[in-house]
Amino acid sequence: MHLALQRDGYVTVGQAAEHGGMSRNHLMKISQHLSQLGYINTVRGKGGGMQLALDPITIMLGDVISETERTLEIIRCERGECPVTGSCAFKTALMDARDRFVETLNNVSLPDITANSDQLSRLLNLGPQSA
Repeated sequence: MHLALQRDGYVTVGQAAEHGGMSRNHLMKISQHLSQLGYINTVRGKGGGMQLALDPITIMLGDVISETERTLEIIRCERGECPVTGSCAFKTALMDARDRFVETLNNVSLPDITANSDQLSRLLNLGPQSA
């Protein structure tokens, strides 16, 4: 969201972490992964940072979640001994719910969640933006 709100120039990991209230180290790992996936460009050194590599309208949240999360399994039945393994309809229902979750998020693009850019910019202390 931060990168969509600040399209001009680069945002440093430190700036994004501070404004988003998160760990710089955690955000560094996230930015590396998003860069590898082609969602953001990163530039090292003075004047560098990160910026969106794609047009925000092409970034669908379901795709981002699917590509960045190790698993979307709600439960993992292979752990431990479950007495109903192989006859359980609950896992099927949960898998369907997971699939609907991703489908729903694939109807939401980055501009959809940053449409209130003035309010988001104020909340993130980004100052006036032209989003």
